[in-house]
Amino acid sequence: MTESGTSGEETAAAADEHSHGADAAHGGHSAPAAVALDQLFDRKDIAEFDNDDVTAGRVLCKLLSLFFLYTLIAMSFVAWLTLSGIME
Repeated sequence: MTESGTSGEETAAAADEHSHGADAAHGGHSAPAAVALDQLFDRKDIAEFDNDDVTAGRVLCKLLSLFFLYTLIAMSFVAWLTLSGIME
């Protein structure tokens, strides 16, 4: 029993009834059933995804660092122009 006084089976049955009602309301199309990750991809594919994520993270880090450096240089140049114009 859960805190609300219903068992997990009753809650699952109610959710199942609700989903069938929603299917009828939306043209009878149901969402695909949840499938375990192991069934969708091989371990080799998952390792490849991990490697791709690491590579993408490194590239993004380098790009953001370069954009930050560019911003500092541009800000310094504009500050110098502004101060040199005020000092004249």
